[in-house]
Amino acid sequence: MTTDDIKNLAEALQYGENAKDSKAQINKVLGNKSCVTIIKEFKNLMPELQNKNRNKGLLIVILSILYKNIGLMHKLQKVLTIEGLIPNLYGALCIFFSGKNSTFHLEVNLTDSQFPNRYDYLTRFSGQFAEQQKIQEILYAVKILAMSDKAKFEELAFKDNTRLILLNMTSFQLNEFPSDTLIRRLLRNGDELQANIGFYFAVWDITTDGHDYTQLRLNPNSPYTKTKRQINKNLKCHLETFYNLYNCCSTERKASLLVNYILSERKYPRAFGYWLMESTLQEALIFEITESNKITNLDKLCTIAHLIHDFPCKDNNGVRIKKDKLYVAVLIVLKSFILEKKGIYSWDTSQETVFRNICKVMPQRYLKQLYKLLEKESKNLMVSKLDEMVRFSIYLKDKKHWDICQGMMGVINSHKTK
Repeated sequence: MTTDDIKNLAEALQYGENAKDSKAQINKVLGNKSCVTIIKEFKNLMPELQNKNRNKGLLIVILSILYKNIGLMHKLQKVLTIEGLIPNLYGALCIFFSGKNSTFHLEVNLTDSQFPNRYDYLTRFSGQFAEQQKIQEILYAVKILAMSDKAKFEELAFKDNTRLILLNMTSFQLNEFPSDTLIRRLLRNGDELQANIGFYFAVWDITTDGHDYTQLRLNPNSPYTKTKRQINKNLKCHLETFYNLYNCCSTERKASLLVNYILSERKYPRAFGYWLMESTLQEALIFEITESNKITNLDKLCTIAHLIHDFPCKDNNGVRIKKDKLYVAVLIVLKSFILEKKGIYSWDTSQETVFRNICKVMPQRYLKQLYKLLEKESKNLMVSKLDEMVRFSIYLKDKKHWDICQGMMGVINSHKTK
């Protein structure tokens, strides 16, 4: 093997017009040699390469072997371990996934920034992060590192600026569940996407258990059937494990992650409601409701309004405190929906039902405030017969908003009379 061979392999991987051409060019260089022979030949070539190119060259050779035959992964892992090249593979992958080398990196454009709720992003695109051919080989190279050195693999996963390793942890290419140490690090020190990935794994047993835990209470003296007792025992175990991980987060991050999960999954363990309503999280929860842009429609606001109503807010001594600020936060969102004409785009029976459910749990004084705003807003809309005749485009837009205001006012009025 020569330095020119390495260049030709790199060109085949990067610039091949299609898979068939790339494989033909790789075959021209590697021929029918075994992966053991190829790796040994490369090791003999390493003294001729500049220090900065040795690790990169090794990764190019590994990717070429995998591109030619993905089934050689285990043999590759064995020979790389025997030849002492796993540290070199780790070094190459660190360079590749850092994105700092202009000619040796993976171009990835994630859309997670478009999702205020990053947990929504993870669940919506789960299983779709390794579809491209070029990504699959690099993930198999990462798998070789995972098989050889779990600690270095997890360090790489945390430092990976593309986030592809974390996003593909449970893909068939990697199939590596993160350790509690990595999950804790993601939750505590990771960016927004990393923290939600950490949460995704922290709550894995609860989400994938298959039981509906929403109504179960952690009371060992409750008269459950044997089956329910077993479910409750499983839940308690899962929640204790989860809490030990989640508890390392800051107050703001705790509120953010719990809100993300609750809005995304809708069904959640009652313990999540109790934790989110702790007085220490109240200000952070208010921010999540009013400032995070995660509450985008009545349905999501209904979920939060019922959570506020259903769970007590207690201080550190277990004493209940008022929830007024939280209800005000819900009111602020409702007002913004009306004034900014967002969140509710038409009025129909489904929207009416959701709003009715919100009204059921809101204190009357806040509904009265909302009613006054709706009344004032309605008066300013151009929905008269004259407007319909001379300002038709404005009339159409205002009429839709007027229908929303009138519909909400009708629900509030009917709620008052009950």
